[in-house]
Formats: sequence, structure tokens, C-alpha cells
Amino acid sequence: MLSTSRDHAAASVFIRGAENAVIFKINIPNQNDKSFLPFIDISEFSELPSEEEVLFFMGTVFSLDSIQNQPDGPCVIDLTLNDDLSNHFRKLVSIFLPAQFLLSIKIDDIVNIFVQQIKYKPRSIMRTDDYNMFNQYYYILTGKQTSSNINSTIIIYTHLAFFFSNFGLYAGAIYLYKKVLESNHISTTNPESIIIHMIIGYLYYHSSEYDEASLNYAIVLSVLDEEKLLTGELYRHLGDIQMKKDNVDNALSYYEDALRIVGNQHIPSIKYIYEQISHILEQQGNFNNARMYKIQSEKTDLKKYYLSVPAIINKEKLISYQSQLNNETEPVERVNLFYKSGIYYFEHDQFKEALESFLEAKIIYENQPSSCDPFYECLPTLFENIAMLYLFFKDYIKALVLWRKAIDIRINSPSN
Repeated sequence: MLSTSRDHAAASVFIRGAENAVIFKINIPNQNDKSFLPFIDISEFSELPSEEEVLFFMGTVFSLDSIQNQPDGPCVIDLTLNDDLSNHFRKLVSIFLPAQFLLSIKIDDIVNIFVQQIKYKPRSIMRTDDYNMFNQYYYILTGKQTSSNINSTIIIYTHLAFFFSNFGLYAGAIYLYKKVLESNHISTTNPESIIIHMIIGYLYYHSSEYDEASLNYAIVLSVLDEEKLLTGELYRHLGDIQMKKDNVDNALSYYEDALRIVGNQHIPSIKYIYEQISHILEQQGNFNNARMYKIQSEKTDLKKYYLSVPAIINKEKLISYQSQLNNETEPVERVNLFYKSGIYYFEHDQFKEALESFLEAKIIYENQPSSCDPFYECLPTLFENIAMLYLFFKDYIKALVLWRKAIDIRINSPSN
């Protein structure tokens, strides 16, 4: 989203002292199509209403009118809002819409697509977090942060793909990731290609297309040395596919191989792997070893905290979460309990209760120090999920504000 201001003085504050300062002056012609305006004034919701902030939607098109170099001031670039925005937005949504709908689509149609996805396929929503997965896996594989090493186009596509996958629109997300590989001609041995193939496999897994998932994981396996730490994460994903296929012994073998590769090191899935092995051994009647892995899981102290969502949240688990909230004082744990409660309500069409639970988690987040790493990692995901529910209730301004905050946090995060 593009942040602008109606107040020239407010905008000028952000370039004060800059050596090569630029001011973009946006002219907005009279809009004939009242069904769609690609911008919104959020000043009444802002913490600084005097900034008169206006947000432009992602994908908004401008025409370049002039460039004025001023000897004693910033360069001024005059832009005009493009009159034919609808066609551009149709291109954006064409990755998941049938072609026959694209000729007459309006912004309300786009919103309704996402609302219908929430209403009728709630169990596919909020199940993935490929944005954080991309950052984690890149660091595991290269020892470097993403932003200083990855092409900006890939980062933009990743943002957009995550938006689709968070809505459960996995086909659209997969399409975008594949376009990254095709348009940038990335070698299969490059870190970006390895990680994108892992994420594509992950999204196919969530689409229940296990053969396609296995194919993408096989591509990664063909170029990734077994001693690489990321191979442990790959084996975890292969184990998950075997579990879905009821090949329990094969799944156990993959999980055990993952632990063998990881050794005493850390990967994001380490706690999950211990829990899966414990569950399988318990089902096989091997209670002593199951208990041993359960203890290892409980001892695991993750270096970073990520919102965790069990595969199934039933009524009994919800009651357990609510009971734990009565006694739990640790902020991270309280957030996790509120978040999982929200997921339960969401999956059972109790959207009002889901929003209330997520907002409780948001309050805890915002009361923590801004430098608190665990919260910094999770806050964008939570904001996006709250925005999704605001969208469902057609509170568009609040949805935009939350999405804007999520983007700002990711752009300004230490890993970027």
C-alpha cells in the first residue's frame, strides 16, 4: 500500500535533510466510476490525524506528467491517477478468477470473493505462514537476512503470494511463486529457488495435492546436501505427506531422519517433530519412548516464537485454552492461547468471537516493548488476520489500516 498525505508540509517532513529529495504530486481527475476508488483517507483513524494520510491500494496505476528539478528544493514529479484502473485490477485477480467474470468485475466483486472464501471455506484460512517461512529458511540456508540479498521483485511477489495463501487461495499463491521462478530465470541451485520450491510444496500439501507437493520437495532434495540444516525441515514436510497418506512407518522414518540431521541445532519445526514422533510411538504402544520424545518437546526452548496452530482444534481444546487463560500470566503464552481460540471460532463460523479473541491478542502485543523479537515476528500475521475479519464484516477502513500496519512492520523489521 502507498502512503501519501494531503498536506505538503507533512510530506516534506519525511525528506528533510535528504540529499536527493523527491516529492510526488498526485493529481486525481474526476472519477466517473463511483463503484471503485483506489484510495482512502484514513486520517480520522490515524494516531496523527494532522498528517491527513491517504492510502492508495496496491496495483494503482499513475501516468507521468512532468519532472521538475528545482535548484533550491526537492525534485517534484507530477503524476495523474490513471483513468482506466479497473483493467489493471482485473489482471491482478485473474490469477484466481474464471476468465468470463473479468470483463465486468468491480471492486465489490473482488471483496465478495474474499468474503465468500472466509464464509464458506473457513478451514482453509490462516493455515499457512509462507512469508515467515521464506525468511526463516533463507537464513537457515545462507546465514544471511533476506532483504539485502534478494531481488526486490521476488520480495514483492512474496508479499502478494502470502496474501493469497493466507486466504486459502493456494492456487493463486502457487501461480505467483512459479511466475517468480520463470520471470527471473532462477537456477534450481539458488537459495531463492530452493526455498520457493519448498513453499510451493507446502501450499500443495495444504491443497491436499500430495503428489504435486512431493514433486516440488523432490526438486529440493535433488540439489540440497543432506548435511544442510534445511534438509531437516524438508524431511519434516515429507513426513507430513506420509502421515496424510497413512504411511505411518515412512512418516516416522522421515521425522527421525530430520532429528538426525539437525542434531543439537535449532530449526523452526524441532518442537513439532518431537511431538509427531511422540504421537506415532504412542499410537504404536511404545509408551516409554513416546514419553521420552514428549519430554524433549517440552524442554525445547525455541529461539524465536511463532504463532502456532494445531492441525485440529476441537471443543475440548478450546475449553482447555480458556482454562489456561485463567492462570497464565506470560504474555507470549496468553497471545498463543487467544490466537488458537480465535482460529477455533473462525473455523466454526463464529466470526464475531474470532475477532474478539484476535483483538485480545493484539492488545497484549501492543503493550510489549517494540524491540521484543518474538512479538515483532508475529504481529504482521495477527494484523492480517484481524484485517481479514474486518473485511468480512465490511469494515473496509479498519481492514486497510491493519493491512497497512502489517506491511509497515515487515518492511521495517530487523530481517528487512
